[in-house]
Amino acid sequence: MSDDLEQRVRSVVASVVPRGDLAYAIEMGSPLRSIGFDSLAFMELIARLELTFNIQVLEQDLDQYRFSTVSEIMHYVATKTGLNRETAINS
Repeated sequence: MSDDLEQRVRSVVASVVPRGDLAYAIEMGSPLRSIGFDSLAFMELIARLELTFNIQVLEQDLDQYRFSTVSEIMHYVATKTGLNRETAINS
C-alpha cells in the first residue's frame, strides 16, 4: 500500500515542480525546495492532491511547511484517506 501511495504522491509532486524528473529520486524527508518547490507549486500541489486522492485540504491546513517533503505529504494524504501513518509508511 505505501509503495502505491508513495508513487502516486511522487507523481503529483513531479507534475508541479520544474525539476519533476527529480521527484522520483528525492529522499522521503528531503525538502522539496531542492527540486524547485515554491509557493506556486504549493498551490498547484494542493489542487492536484485533492483531485488525485479525492480529499479536501482544509484552509487551516494550508501551510507550505506541512507539505515540504514527500513523507509529510504521504502522512497528510494517509490521514485524510483514513490510513494511519504507520500503514502508509510501512505497508
